[in-house]
Amino acid sequence: MANQERRRITIDTDGRATYAALRVAHTADGSTQERVTRTKSADVRVLFPEERGLFLRPRNCILEDTVGGVTLIVIEDRPTVHTVDWRLDAPPYTSMRARLQKSGMHQLWGETAQAFARRLATQERFALAFPYLVKFYRFLHGVLDRVFLFYRASPITQLHDELAIPNLPNREQGKHQLCLPELSKTLAGQHLSIREYVERVELEFWGSIWNADWCEDFFAHAHRIPEIGSPWEWERHSRERPRFMCELPWALHERTLMQEFRYRMQESTQTSPVLFDALAQQICAADDFDVPVQPVSESSVVPMSTTQLLAFGAEVVRVGDALVMDPGVCAELPGGGTGRVTGLSRLVRGQRYAQLESITAPVRITDGAALRPGVRIVPATLAPSVRYMGVPIVPGTVVRFLDAEEWPDRTLRDYVIQTVRCDATHVVHAQFRDDDRAYVVLGTIAAPSAGFRCFPSEEIGPDGMCRANEITLTDGTVIRNGTEWFRQRSDGQIEAVIIRGILPLGAPRIAGRCIRDGNRDAVFRIDDASGARASTFLPRPPEPIVATEVQGRTVRCGDRLEWDGRDGVYVVAALSPVFPDGSQAMLLDGLGWVMLAIRGRWHERVLLPVPVTIDAAGCVVGEQRYPIGLVCLDREARRCVHIQRYVAGRNGELLAECSSGERRVLLRRGVRTPSLLPIAPMIAVGEFRLCRGTRIRFHRAAGDAAPGVRDTVLGIVEDEAGSRAVVLVSGRVFALTPEQVACIDIRIGTTWSTMDGSALATDVRGMRPAHSGCFRQGDRVYAAGDRIESVPADATVRAAIARTPGTIDTKDGEWWQVRLDRAIPELGALTHYWAHRSALVHAFPTYSGTCPPFLAHPGRSRARCLHWGASAGSDAAGRALRVGDRVRALHLREDSTVRAHELYRQGHWFTIVHAVDVAAAAEPMLYLSAGVDVGQRPLQNNLVRRSNLPEAVATNPRWWASICFAAPHECDRVSDDAARGA
Repeated sequence: MANQERRRITIDTDGRATYAALRVAHTADGSTQERVTRTKSADVRVLFPEERGLFLRPRNCILEDTVGGVTLIVIEDRPTVHTVDWRLDAPPYTSMRARLQKSGMHQLWGETAQAFARRLATQERFALAFPYLVKFYRFLHGVLDRVFLFYRASPITQLHDELAIPNLPNREQGKHQLCLPELSKTLAGQHLSIREYVERVELEFWGSIWNADWCEDFFAHAHRIPEIGSPWEWERHSRERPRFMCELPWALHERTLMQEFRYRMQESTQTSPVLFDALAQQICAADDFDVPVQPVSESSVVPMSTTQLLAFGAEVVRVGDALVMDPGVCAELPGGGTGRVTGLSRLVRGQRYAQLESITAPVRITDGAALRPGVRIVPATLAPSVRYMGVPIVPGTVVRFLDAEEWPDRTLRDYVIQTVRCDATHVVHAQFRDDDRAYVVLGTIAAPSAGFRCFPSEEIGPDGMCRANEITLTDGTVIRNGTEWFRQRSDGQIEAVIIRGILPLGAPRIAGRCIRDGNRDAVFRIDDASGARASTFLPRPPEPIVATEVQGRTVRCGDRLEWDGRDGVYVVAALSPVFPDGSQAMLLDGLGWVMLAIRGRWHERVLLPVPVTIDAAGCVVGEQRYPIGLVCLDREARRCVHIQRYVAGRNGELLAECSSGERRVLLRRGVRTPSLLPIAPMIAVGEFRLCRGTRIRFHRAAGDAAPGVRDTVLGIVEDEAGSRAVVLVSGRVFALTPEQVACIDIRIGTTWSTMDGSALATDVRGMRPAHSGCFRQGDRVYAAGDRIESVPADATVRAAIARTPGTIDTKDGEWWQVRLDRAIPELGALTHYWAHRSALVHAFPTYSGTCPPFLAHPGRSRARCLHWGASAGSDAAGRALRVGDRVRALHLREDSTVRAHELYRQGHWFTIVHAVDVAAAAEPMLYLSAGVDVGQRPLQNNLVRRSNLPEAVATNPRWWASICFAAPHECDRVSDDAARGA
């Protein structure tokens, strides 16, 4: 490639203009080499002669010059308020609006957070204050070329005054050129005067819509100066104090007014070859510039600036501040030291100097555009002292936001203040640690904002915990390392907590005072929003709790009890305090802390051993007596049994030994099991009394009992759910429901009378069976007591008599002679005995045949069972299912509601209330009742599953509300014992 000729003109800050001609050669390896062929230096004033052509200058023009077709005009505008249109829906402004939403700014506008959010989303016109504006208009041969804009905090008084970088958008960062593309197109080809050009630019700049183009300087200032952090903050301060823009710490431009003027004149030669030739000729024809260049040193005279502050990123040094010098930074302070700033220099060869009060020569404080390493700034005066509820708002103060409406998105944690400052309108701004760099408005000095609480800063140790061994909460509660507390979890459970560390406020990502639990190495919050102790924490009382009462039962330390069905008995070693909702825990030896009461109710897993006393007449369990000779219905064997004696079993069980020698569990931990139901002799139903021995007649078919079938009442049973039934001598079980009662007549004397089933709702429910002890001559009885005469007192003989039935032969007042059914070897020839009526019980037949299920009571099902006892197929294990059985669903059909599927996933137990078999059309289907409303609605008429439903049920929304569906093989039958224990 051929060699190239190049030329250039450079202007130095010492007043020298240098012209250079260069030859550029290209080497074989692709690099270039420059060789200066000619050079000439002259005084820069030859480029700017004093005599210039005349033209009408624009208003506020303070400086102008023309050289070879290049005209540069400087205009200074005084501080004023301009109304501008600013489109803020572009992505760069999204985070700014999000910050304002949670900054508390709405309180300064006197608006709610919601109203201020609408303002942020819609406002595009703002009245903004501006400082002194310095604009450089450059013209080439009378045509506008470019416009450059700068700020000033004070009016220009000399050519060496400094310029500041503005915060405006639509202005190119670094080049400081205004964005005027539309205006350039509009003015192309027009012949306007310089003054007309300037007026058109002013109208375009202030009348156009600002956007997100060239907005880097705006965001750079917004992060550093809260007053202009957004157009809304800028506008608010403009209303309060229009001249506040002249007091902000603007970053200074690298060149002074005159240096910028010369630079823009020099820059013009790069775009105009004709003008370059003219300037080059003037330099070559001028005298040589032979003034020697003196190097600038820290000991020489440094030109001082009129500025009162310099900005270095987020740091600002002002006249009056103190500078701390590390050793070796300053030659005048070799060991380091501190000095107060009395003046700041202009830019000297890219560096800034500060005049310190204690040092004669200026000291360099910058390395390029950054603060010199080893130099620290100590502000002369801190922000005015602001106190909120007695707590000073300073760096380290913790702020807890309490009001979600006043402080959107700021209610989840505590914030530690990193920086706090007060602006010109006395508004306090805080910047938080570990938060974005934006400032938050905490109100004014006179009136802090509402909705937050402040806590003083704390000293933190190397482990991240508070150095203080104890902390006092706002309500006076003292929390101390090593102490034991009790914590209530959200599910009501209580656990013991040993404090092994107190976290400083703002350390965890949750709000409030937190402690570290030594038992689990977990962190828990121990205070509430106000800073007082949370109700979920209670300290161990200074005096141990020795006794407590729950639902009338007293538990003391040292008591022995059972827990959660585990083998063995545990000793109560300690009791926790009672929480506000009535919950309490206890410490069991060998088991740890467990619940005693939840919300004031006895915990179902806690079982106090029930005292059981067995004597010759029977047994006493608590306050309930079970006599010998008690007749019970054995549900499992489906027969009546005669209890001859009671035996204490393991783990609180009470066994009943029947006349056949079999043993059945009557009580388990003081609670009666559902396998044995005691038979009472009588119960009242309205005006009628069903007594043992009462004759009944079926006047309506019921199960296998045809109309006209007669039977005898054996007794009345009541299950653990409170449902009652009549046991007949034939083995049938007759449920005491209005439907069943309507099927029978009872014999009173020689007359048959129909019972009124409506009386059941008022007379039977809640009543216990009445007692009847009448005996007649010829009744078959057992000896069930000790008041027996005419027989040996030997225990073996008496036990043999108790197992042998007999017939009442002779009556003598309260005493009856009983003739034994068979001979007893121990009695020899004696075939009878005398017994008091209180020592006798009836001997009833023990039928082994099954009881017809059609009369069995369904219990307290919340849904109506259709055809109770009807066959419903087989479950997943092959066991027979009937309507009324309890099942666990293994799968629900898709047309079951969402609520039903939730219950199925939780292991809910359902009741079979109806079964459908549609033969070849579909597989058998079960209607299951959840016992709660699952949202099911009556099915449509065209669905097969509605086939054999009674119309009254099919259209009853209350019946349908709990229904869901499953096939028989998709269910698992639950045993009676398991169902009642659930």
